[in-house]
Amino acid sequence: METIVTEIIEILKSNSDMIEREKQLHAYVGQVACQLIATAFKHIDDALWEEHRKEGARSKRRDARTLVTLYGEVTVPRRLVQTADGRNLYPLDQFLGVAPRSRLSPLLQYIVANVASKTVYRTTAYAVNMLSNATISHTQVGTVLRQVGTIYRKKEQADAKKLVGPEADLKRPEVLRIEGDAVAVKGLDGKTMELHRFQVAEGVEKHGKRSSLLGVHCVASQDYKAAEEMMRDYLSHTYDLSRTLVLSNSDGGPGYGKEVFDRILGVSGRHEHFRDRYHVNKKCKERLNFAPRKLVDDVQRAIWRQDEERLGTLLCTAESLAADTCQEEQVTLLRAYLERNWSSLRPLAKRGIDLEHTGLGACESNHRVYSYRMKHQGKHWSKAGADAIASVITGIRNGDLADAWKKGTIPVSSGNENRYKNAVRNALKKSKRFEHVAAKNGRILMDCPASSAIGSLSRRIGNGGMLA
Repeated sequence: METIVTEIIEILKSNSDMIEREKQLHAYVGQVACQLIATAFKHIDDALWEEHRKEGARSKRRDARTLVTLYGEVTVPRRLVQTADGRNLYPLDQFLGVAPRSRLSPLLQYIVANVASKTVYRTTAYAVNMLSNATISHTQVGTVLRQVGTIYRKKEQADAKKLVGPEADLKRPEVLRIEGDAVAVKGLDGKTMELHRFQVAEGVEKHGKRSSLLGVHCVASQDYKAAEEMMRDYLSHTYDLSRTLVLSNSDGGPGYGKEVFDRILGVSGRHEHFRDRYHVNKKCKERLNFAPRKLVDDVQRAIWRQDEERLGTLLCTAESLAADTCQEEQVTLLRAYLERNWSSLRPLAKRGIDLEHTGLGACESNHRVYSYRMKHQGKHWSKAGADAIASVITGIRNGDLADAWKKGTIPVSSGNENRYKNAVRNALKKSKRFEHVAAKNGRILMDCPASSAIGSLSRRIGNGGMLA
């Protein structure tokens, strides 16, 4: 410890540039941390080998492996062990959860994937290289993102296959909100790909004028059928909706009608479907772009008040203002759109539901975490890349990306758990031991007669005598 402190003081004294000085200090602390970690890894590897040796395994050789961590590069030789049944494995790799041929530590990969879900690959690599002692490239960022995204997708598929027995403790919320919509992104071939999304929320929490959803779960996939199935499986595994009021909301696009939500929900206490307010208002503005702003506002107000008579009068007024047949056709299309969706435009109060109209329409705003990352700035995606980034964003949104990543790297069997616990316990005992340097016997080398003064002194020291 004193040596480390001395080195730090030397670094602080050696440079007057505070930025350069802190850079050197950051690098030195990383080097020390890597040395300590490598020593700990060696102790654990030895302890793991002892556990395997008891079971009849044999050690074939030691291979050095370099692992890039947040602290820097950690190089440690670890044993290749052949078990009693003939399998070859590196116990230390399994203990650390490091996949074969992977140089990045699990935590570093998880951090890279999180940062890459917010910004482009090059910026992610730049941020990681600046803020840690690791060095990665933008191509490595893409590889890591695809690995993490693939593992989260497998986790979703595994959850969907789980069987839920009749004794399962399912949630029974009074109100459940479910929405669906699609996000269009550009593919490498110039064609548009659609990312289909569904999300469910158990409630709404107020923060002043803002609101946030509670108990949110999202699914996203380029395959519409897969997204629908994932949401249906999640609902069936999580909720008992037999007495639940379900509020669904969508823009009415293909694949997002009321019948789709009926199919996803299955049996529910009551299902009320709504047409998304944002898209209805947008439709009014687009169809009546030639009319005065006040007329458009009055049309929107009449829609949400369910005043059919007033709405009919306003649309007739808009028709009279049309300058040509094209504008008249726009009014006709708007009238048909409103008639077709009139039952989905009724507010909660007019449906006999005493509930504040919040939490619906959040799907559109929650598109932003996907659209901000996947659209604009000339971004084009391969199918695999788009699926990976969508999976990572979904995992972060659901709050279970870390859990999926931990379980999906190198899963630990129940038998290995006890072995690892014993190995760590034994390594901890060894690390507490230290060598005691006792007093050493010495002698005086002399090139003189034994009867001389030096000879007499050498004789007395060798016999354990005391000098006066």
